[in-house]
This record gives sequence, C-alpha cells and structure tokens, in this order.
Amino acid sequence: AAHSPSRPELRGSALIELGIACDRLGDTEAAFQAWSTGQLSLGQRAPAAALSRSAWPDRVDRIAEQTEAILALEPARSREAQAPLFMLAFPRSGTTLLDQVLDSHPALSTAEERAYLDRAFAATSYPADAGAVDADAVRRSYMEVSGEWAPVRGRRVDKLPLNLIHAALISRAFPD
Repeated sequence: AAHSPSRPELRGSALIELGIACDRLGDTEAAFQAWSTGQLSLGQRAPAAALSRSAWPDRVDRIAEQTEAILALEPARSREAQAPLFMLAFPRSGTTLLDQVLDSHPALSTAEERAYLDRAFAATSYPADAGAVDADAVRRSYMEVSGEWAPVRGRRVDKLPLNLIHAALISRAFPD
C-alpha cells in the first residue's frame, strides 16, 4: 500500500508526468487533462488541503490597512555598514535572472527566496498592530536570522519577490 496509486501525491505526480509525456507527443488536450487532474490530486494532500485560499489575500489586506501606521513609524536609528538590498517584484518577472547577474558580482551576495523577513517579524506585532512595531528591533532581528546566509561577500541582496507587500516596513527598518 506504500506505493499505491490511490495516494494523492503519487497519483498527482504520475498524472503530471503523464501530462509531460503527452505534451512531448503533441497531444495537448491529453496533456492539459492530465496536468489539471494531477494538480487537483496534489491539492488533496494533507498540507495542501490545510491551506486557506484566502490566507494570502487576507494577509495583504491586513498589511494594506496598516500602511499608514507603518509609514508613521520612526525609522530605525541603528545602521549596518553593509545594509542589505531587497529585490522586490512580482514572481515570473525576471528576478531569478537578475539574481544570478547580481550574484556574479564580487561585491554582492544573493539569497534566493528565503523568508528572512517573515522570521524577523515573528516576534513583533506586525502586521496586526504595525503602529507598535519597533523598526530597530525588526532590523536587528533580520540581521540575526539572516546570519545563516553563507557565504556572504559584500552586500547582501535579499531576493524574495513578494516581500513587496512589506515595502513600507522595509523602508522603516532599513532607511539606508
């Protein structure tokens, strides 16, 4: 039973592979059907089924409601000699290519899609009560959790495109 195709993840993966094969053979209708059914099957896995489809939009809405309070925060007073750079964008907009170009520069070190900011926010009231957030504490926490980033040479470039929703708080925690 461990390899039974009735398990959603195995069935879903098999259908995705079938879709790839059908696509390579030029049967786009069969490929689309296999991919669609495979994705539905993968969506039935316990971790996927536990996700709320409204979680991300709800989070964005909560942050948007707090933007005015975030922008009213006192900017961080402490400074880092080499403050990180944040690459903010929408997914599929060329950030991976830009990440690779920047990482080839000897004075930059990129970290691709690590949730350092989310981890730094964990001990704060952000976004529920953004007006009470201490920008210095966010900055210190970010520098601490991103300390695992290795090897670091020069300035850090944090590439997590959807950190875009945190742009207001980033500007307060890292005004430089």
